[in-house]
Amino acid sequence: MSPANYALRFATGFDGMMMVLSGMNDMAQMQDNLSFMKDFQPLSTKEQEAVKQVTEIFKSKNFIPCIACRYCMEKCPKNIAIPDLFACLNTKKVYGDWNSDYYYS
Repeated sequence: MSPANYALRFATGFDGMMMVLSGMNDMAQMQDNLSFMKDFQPLSTKEQEAVKQVTEIFKSKNFIPCIACRYCMEKCPKNIAIPDLFACLNTKKVYGDWNSDYYYS
């Protein structure tokens, strides 16, 4: 299964979910989505438990929850790359690499 398959299977697990939309860029991605939707299976109990464990690990890191959509930059009068700075800080938290800002400047 691809990461997209797992993400879609996760999203369909919420109560009341009636539809899940997937962005696709090419025919291969469309075929990937169709392949697992034919005989759709929601996340198993074991997979759901793994998601919970990973979620707790991420929460314990106190990351800045930025998805890098860059909407904040449209209104920034100084044109600061806010998502890049958040990514830099999150990287520093994970790796303890206080030189990581070199890669985001």
